[in-house]
Amino acid sequence: MGLETGTYISDLVVTNPAAGDGIVDADNHMRLIKSTVKATFPNVTGAVNPTHTELNFVDGVTSAIQTQLGAKAASGLTTASGLTIPTDKLAGRDTAATGALEDIGVTGGIEFTGTGSIQTSAFTGDVTKAAGGTSTTYTITASATVAGKVELLTDAEAQALTDTSRAMTAANLKAAAAGKKAIWIDAGAMRQKVTNGADFSDYDSGSNDVTLRCADFDTTTQQYAHFKLSFGQITNLGTVTFKPYWTNTAGLTTETVVFSLAGAAISNDEVLNTTFGTAQTSTDTWLAQNDLHIGPESSAITIGGTPADDDLVVFEVSRVVASDNLTGDARLIGLMLYVTTDSFNEV
Repeated sequence: MGLETGTYISDLVVTNPAAGDGIVDADNHMRLIKSTVKATFPNVTGAVNPTHTELNFVDGVTSAIQTQLGAKAASGLTTASGLTIPTDKLAGRDTAATGALEDIGVTGGIEFTGTGSIQTSAFTGDVTKAAGGTSTTYTITASATVAGKVELLTDAEAQALTDTSRAMTAANLKAAAAGKKAIWIDAGAMRQKVTNGADFSDYDSGSNDVTLRCADFDTTTQQYAHFKLSFGQITNLGTVTFKPYWTNTAGLTTETVVFSLAGAAISNDEVLNTTFGTAQTSTDTWLAQNDLHIGPESSAITIGGTPADDDLVVFEVSRVVASDNLTGDARLIGLMLYVTTDSFNEV
């Protein structure tokens, strides 16, 4: 009968014993099977629980799995109690081609937060930003040693023209043009209102013959004078203010004079017989006979109508006799009209 010899399971002959073999060698076959099983699994001393599928996962493994895992750990990575890694490092590989894990650091404006995430680093210098922030602040200062680096004027500096070392932008130029501007309106440019109009005369100062055209306003009857102009397209179409320039024929230090000013805007194809806006006043105190008096600036005057570019604007100036007590005629030499511009040029 057939009875092979062998050390491991792989040595067993699956066709033994043959069908015609007697039972006399059955014990030999049994002992051979036991010896080959024990020789094949010499370290198995208990139950083996994995299924055949689970055991098949190690199919193709040609060396110790622990050795292979250890080889994949880079410098600084250990496997004493699982993979560990130095502070502020990522596990990865930066070197070209397949290989062991490496410690990957972060640079170039990226940093670890210390709380398990990554953020952008803080910016310092001319451009500043908080770590992890998204808002930047530009603080560019003048430098004669760094080409192309220059400090820009603020709008206030552009308007004041107090700094010649900084550069001016187009926005600065517009800001310099914009703002409060003064326009002198001489009494000689005014006209007597048809009803209750002020009288006009030439004032002679005396020995030096300083001659000034004046609008003379009565002490008891409220009188008016008109003047007109167009602001073109350079104002912001907003409110205006004024200061009266005046002298007098009589008065005392306790006496005051009140001038008022109102305006009306007239656009193309609008009737000339328009309504003035609400007047505002300037109240001044008598100082001395035949001296120049410059009254305080009035409150903002809203021009009547709907002001638009290129409008004709008519103004009405008056002495408010019901509110003042100057004993003599108030002689208006002219007034300073203040407007707000928003452009250098007609646009």
